[in-house]
Amino acid sequence: MAGTMKNFLVAIAFCCFCLPVRADPVTDDVRCYIVALQMISSQNSNTQMAAFMAHGYWLGRLDGRAPDMDIEAQVIAEIPNMTKPEFFQAEAARCGQVMIARGQAETKMGEDMKKRGLKAMQEENAR
Repeated sequence: MAGTMKNFLVAIAFCCFCLPVRADPVTDDVRCYIVALQMISSQNSNTQMAAFMAHGYWLGRLDGRAPDMDIEAQVIAEIPNMTKPEFFQAEAARCGQVMIARGQAETKMGEDMKKRGLKAMQEENAR
């Protein structure tokens, strides 16, 4: 039993050192910006297109959160973390989920606006 508990604690410690710890919102966005920059160099054109969109999204978030921030310095500060494959992969997954959620919200907003527009046109035609 003691060996099992020791293995469990070692596994937890390993995960804590390999997986990214949520940082502050700016650092989280810097990490996502780095993921996008890395994806831009992909040979896959679909990945490149997604990366260019992600690049603009994360840059916009950074500019909105901290317009006077030295993004270059922040990127350089995070590169040592991002060179760890497990860390990078976990961050890429997290960033992807954020973008998926944003895309879904935008899709819903478009659907809602379409419904409102149709309703407004119907009300205008009824007058």
